[in-house]
This record gives sequence, C-alpha cells and structure tokens, in this order.
Amino acid sequence: MSETLSFDHYEVLTRADGSPFELGRGAMGITYKAFDKSLRMPVALKVINATYLDSEVARQRFIREARSAAKLRHRNVASVFHLGIDGEAYFYAMEFIDGETVDALIKRQGPLQPSLALQIAGHVARALNAAQPHGLVHRDIKPANLMLVREDDELIAKVIDFGLAKSCLPDEGGEDSATLSIGGFVGTPHFASPEQLDEQVIDVRSDIYSLGVTLWYMLAGHPPFAGSMAQVMSQHLSKPPPFEKLSDLPSPVAALLGRMLEKEPGKRPQTAADLRREIEDCQRTLSDAPAAAAAIPVVDEENYATVLDQPAKSETPELRFVVGATLGGRYTILADLGETNTGRLFQVKDESQQREMRLMLLKVELSGDADAYTQIEREVEATSKVPHANLLGIYGLETMQRSGLITMEWTAGFSLQELLRARRELSANEVLSFLPQAAAAIDHALAKGLKRLDLSLPQIFIHFNSQARAKDDLLRIPLNRWPEFALKINPLGITRDLAQSETWAGRQTMVGGMAAAQPAKENDDHRARYIQALARLVYELLGGTFTAALAGRPHYTPLATLSEQGNEVLRQALDLDRSYPSASEFHRAIATLGDLEIKRYDSKVPTSTSPPPMPDAARPSPRPAGKRSILIASISGVLVLGLGGYLVQQTFKKPSLPAPGTEEHPQDSKPPEVTPEPTPKDPTPPAVAEPVPSSAVE
Repeated sequence: MSETLSFDHYEVLTRADGSPFELGRGAMGITYKAFDKSLRMPVALKVINATYLDSEVARQRFIREARSAAKLRHRNVASVFHLGIDGEAYFYAMEFIDGETVDALIKRQGPLQPSLALQIAGHVARALNAAQPHGLVHRDIKPANLMLVREDDELIAKVIDFGLAKSCLPDEGGEDSATLSIGGFVGTPHFASPEQLDEQVIDVRSDIYSLGVTLWYMLAGHPPFAGSMAQVMSQHLSKPPPFEKLSDLPSPVAALLGRMLEKEPGKRPQTAADLRREIEDCQRTLSDAPAAAAAIPVVDEENYATVLDQPAKSETPELRFVVGATLGGRYTILADLGETNTGRLFQVKDESQQREMRLMLLKVELSGDADAYTQIEREVEATSKVPHANLLGIYGLETMQRSGLITMEWTAGFSLQELLRARRELSANEVLSFLPQAAAAIDHALAKGLKRLDLSLPQIFIHFNSQARAKDDLLRIPLNRWPEFALKINPLGITRDLAQSETWAGRQTMVGGMAAAQPAKENDDHRARYIQALARLVYELLGGTFTAALAGRPHYTPLATLSEQGNEVLRQALDLDRSYPSASEFHRAIATLGDLEIKRYDSKVPTSTSPPPMPDAARPSPRPAGKRSILIASISGVLVLGLGGYLVQQTFKKPSLPAPGTEEHPQDSKPPEVTPEPTPKDPTPPAVAEPVPSSAVE
C-alpha cells in the first residue's frame, strides 16, 4: 500500500501530481514542506542522506551541531526546533518561511539597488552576530539561502539552513570538532571563502567573505568569478575580484565589498558586529535607500500568473497562464494540472498541429539560470531524437518572455500514483502486466545513452488509445479487463534534479570526500541504478513502503503476499552489486517463477468470477482446508441434523396430561437420556500451511 511519507509526527505534503512537496534537493538530503501533526502547522523538514552520516562519529557531530543551531532564536534566522531519527533517516524541522529567496528575486527582475542590497546584507550580519556566541559558522551563505518576507510592511531577510552549521566551540566531551569533520569541503564554490576551499579552520570571517560574494551577486546579478568548478575555486584562492565590472558602483559600497572580499581573513571585518557597523555607515551615505526599499515585491512560489512589477518596455502582452488563454498565439490552455517540484503543468492544444499536449512552465530558477537551462535544452534535444513507444514523447523547449516551456506528449489515462491511490496495492500478476513495457523503455534508454529517466510513480503514465470506460471505472477494475494500454515513462528527470525552489535552497555542492559517496559504476552505465529503481517501483505497487530508502540506504522487508522466490528476485534487483544484466532479464526472472504470488481470500479488487466482497466483520479468516477441517465439519453437520430431527418430533408429539388430583413436579420429571454417538478417532493428518518466506523473520 502506498502511504503518505512521514517522519515521526511530521507528514510530508504532496503536490497536485501526488509527488512529495520538495522545497530543495542537495547532496546532503532533501527538504520537504511538511505538516506538524502535533502543532498543526507547516514546517520545512530536512531529511539527511544516510550516506552523508556514514559513521557514528559523523552522526554524533550532526546531532551536536543541530542542537547548537536549535539554540538560535533571532528575527533574521529560520529557527530549527526539532531533531529526530526515523529508521536510518536523520531529519530536523525548521520554521517554514512563505516567501522568496534573494536568488529567485534577482533571476526574476535583475540586480538590486545598492540601498536594498545593503539592507539585506545588514540583516544577514545580524543573523551571523546572533550565531557567533554559540560558535556557529553557517558555511553556506548564498542568495538561495536568504529568504525575503514581509513582516508588518517591512522587508525582512532570514537566513535558512543553520541546521547544518559548523560549531567552532570545543566539544563538551573535550574532542576537537575539527577531528569530526567529514572529509571534503561542504558549501557552494561560487560563494565560498578561500580558507573554506582550502579546507582550513574557519570562523565567522569565512561567512563574512561569503556574504561579500552574495552582496556582489545582488549588485551585479552574477557572482564575481565564473567558469568550471576548478576555475572558480582557483580564482577565489588567488585572483582579485574584477571590480572594473562594477565601475558604476558608489565608492563607499565598493570599498565595503573590497574589505569583505579580502583573501586574508585578518584583513576583513573581524566580527559580525564590526561588519554590521560598516554596513550601517555605508547605508547612511546613500540617499536612495527608502525609495528602493519600498519598490521590492515578494512573489509567492505558487503564483506563476503574477505580472512582473517592473514589466519590460514592450508592447508584447504578458503571458497569462489561465484556462482559456492562448500562449504565443499557438498553445490554448485547456486545463491547469497543478504544481510539481519542477514547474506548473497544463493541458494545452497546439493550434498549429491540432493536437493536445502536456506543457510544463519551468520554475523561475530553471528558466533564469543559464547553466541549468542549457542542460535542460541538451537533454530535451537528446530525448527527442530517440523516441520509444514507452517513453513520454518530448517535443521541444522554447522560451516565451523569459519563461521556459517544455512541450510533451499528452496521455489519456492516469499516472501510476493515481492508480495506487485508488487501489492501495496491486496483485503480482497485475504488476507483471506493466513490467515488459517498463523494461523495454529502460533497456532502450540505456542503449541510447539516456540517463535521466524519472521512474517515480507520478511520472509514469498509463495511456489508453481508445477509452471506452470512465477514468474512475478504469482505476478500480482489474487490469485484465482494461482495454489496450501503453506505459509511458517521463525521460526528463533532469528537470527534477536541477529543480531549486524559489523558497528554499537545494543546490549545495560538496567537493572532496562526500562528492564520491556511492558513485555510479563506470562499467554499468546506470544499468544497476535503473533496475534498482524499477524494483523499487514494483515493490511499492505490491504494497511495500520504503521509508529508510529515502535516506539513501534501502532496507528490504519481505512482502507477505509474495513467494520466497519472488522476494529474492526483488532483493537481488535492489542490490547494486548483484543486479541483473538488463531490465528485461529482471522481468524474465520474475515472469518465469510461475507461482509468484501467495493467494489470498481478501483481495482488494474482485476478478470477474469472484463473489462480491464481504464486510470485514463477516469475512472469515483464511485457513488451509486440510482433512482435519473437513472431518470436523462433517461430524458437526450430522449432529446438527440429528438434533433438528429430535426437536421436530417433540413439537408434533401429543402431550400427556397428568392424572386428576395429581400435581406435576418438574423436579420429578427427567429428560430423556440421549446417548451421544461415538466420535471417530481423529487421525492426525499432515500439517498444511501457507508457505512463509524464510526471510520474513529477518
């Protein structure tokens, strides 16, 4: 059965397509929008990848640092208020901030005025000052980790992700925290300090440097250094910032930037309080601060139809993403399919080709990020050149007024997520009807070098060529009564991988030790990972759940409805080191087992020959019908018939009257003695029981 993803008393919310509501995704884990069932409020829940905490020392360090971060209570900090463990998943809950990141704001409308940029930097300096007494260094100050919200008509910047801050205070147990650091630098190279990139001891002055790079980004619309990761790191370590590109910057602001971006930590402001005073001095020299601050909007992440506050000076009408609108004179919106983690989906009609399509309006950060957009463009081009009957057709990527639009094949049916919601679980034979098509799509993708298939339930669709029944009817009847259908897998998983929320940061880059954690094998060309994903899909459709798997380490619990051999095939497919040569081989391994499923009497969906389902209270417990059961039932039947005959005889028998003058005394009358028939000796039949997988007690 497919269950809502939960961690302790936090329930992960879902998007319109049924997928978990991701706020961010990075190397260390995934941040979800969740609901605190105890306090009845939304939270941001960060689930840490178990591979990041690959040792007891690392786990203890994470717990200690999260506890230190939880002590922070400040207006400019998103508070951490719960740390928990669920199976192998470590998670912490943060204050959910319904606003917009600095990164999203700049990508949406360009560089900021100096006065506003200094205002935001001043708020961050206050947050760093609040963290300093606790010995906390954030290590990843960047525009995507700064949230903008309105509080009492005032623009407030809040620093998020202090839950992964590094404590510079000595450990309570006397162990130096430096000995507990995981190998490799944690952070984002474009915004990291030289000492951080060089893996030296860091303190608040490292965060001040990162804030200087962030201030540069706010003023210029891009960071000071560009190029490959190695080139960016090298420039941070040795090359002076290109101030000639900011020639129009007021001199006090340029001087402040120069001090914040000094290569030597000793030449920067030494404390967050010192930095705050310098920022305030700089602000006082600028006369345009009030006007600039009042003009900045904050856009809710769900609202894609909002017209920009500063529209381009063009007579071209703004795009309106509402039902009935026509985009670019070509795509008429037929239905709004809701929000996903990568953008908003619509059902549209291509007026030029007279066919229905699925259209995705990419999120702002994907459309506005040149690197991300280029990657998506290449992936769209690659997938469109190698179509397959079981891959969702990708038609193209185009830009309309700074909005990225991906057009895809329209499917008449539903997703596997919708099917599982309606059915709760499928039988093994029903799952087998999907496998040949899914395996064919995966093997085709491997042969053509496609490495981004999205094998999640919401992104696999059932398409009916001719839909004779209503959708709700098809969702609930057995698959052997379905009309002909095609399975369609979305090949554009890159949009999910690149997605970075407008509200929360997701792209934290890890250089060094953890960058190589569980790498894909060079010789399998993603084969084992695809097969593992397919096996997980089968497991979920059969009613299994993967809670700990989301933390990076799948733990297999055998399915009671599956034979021992069937469980072993799934277990092998989930193991990257023992995987099958191809997806088709995995399918054949299951299909040739014969008796794959343990038959049950309480099937969720009756077949065409099954009687109607009985109420739960009236349904007998399924038991094996052995010889002993049949013998007992026969004897019971004989006794019931005998007793019934006796009662009928007594009913029609003429009653005898007592003699005159006598009184009947009940105690003197005796019931007729009934000699019970001898019960045959019950021979001991051989035990009959359902086969139970030996691994079920693991």
